Amino acid sequence: MVLAASVVVGLQLNAVRFLLYERALCRTQRLPPNAFKTIQNQATLLPVFTSTLEENFRYHQFFGSMTLVLPLLEAGWLKYMNPNVAQLAVISGALLLTLSIAFLMFVLHEIGTGTAGLKEYLLCMNFWKTLGQRVGKQRAKIVIWIATVVSVAVYAVWLCLSQDVVNQSLTLLLVVGFAILEVITGANAIVALRRYVERLTSLAK
Repeated sequence: MVLAASVVVGLQLNAVRFLLYERALCRTQRLPPNAFKTIQNQATLLPVFTSTLEENFRYHQFFGSMTLVLPLLEAGWLKYMNPNVAQLAVISGALLLTLSIAFLMFVLHEIGTGTAGLKEYLLCMNFWKTLGQRVGKQRAKIVIWIATVVSVAVYAVWLCLSQDVVNQSLTLLLVVGFAILEVITGANAIVALRRYVERLTSLAK
C-alpha cells in the first residue's frame, strides 16, 4: 500500500511539475514539433531518444518534483518543532519566505540570461524588464540581492520578537536552509530540462 501510494503521489507531482516548469517557467525550452522528421534511420531514433531521456529528463523530473515536496516537508518539520504555538503564522511566514527567495533568485536568473521563459508567462515580468532597462542589469541584480537579504532579516527579527516560538535559532536555520535548498533544487530542474532539450535538438540536427 505504501509503494502504491508513492506511485500515485509521484504521478500527481509529475503532473504539477509539468504545468509549473514546462508550461510556465521554462516555456522557451521546447522541442519543435517536427524536430525528428529529418531522421531517416528510425531504428536508431528510439535508443537515442531513450538514452537522452534517462540521462537528462529523469533528473529534471526528480528535481522538479522535489521543489514541490520541499515546502510541504518544511511545513511538517516546523509543525513538529513548534507543536504548541500558532502554527498558521509560523508555517505561513516560513513558506512565504522560502517561495519569495526562490522567486527572486529565478527573476535574477531571468534578468541575467533571459532564457527560462518566465517573461512569457507572468505579467509582472514587465516590471522587472523595465527595471533592468532603466537601472541596468547590474543594478537590478543588486536590488534583487538586497530584497533577498532584507526579507530574511525581516523574518529573523519577527521570529526573535515572537514569544511563542521555541527553538528560534534552530527554526531560522531550518527555514533559511530550506530556502537555499529550494533554490538549488529548482536551478537543477531548469538546467536538466534545458540540457535535455538542447541534446535532443542537437541529435535531431
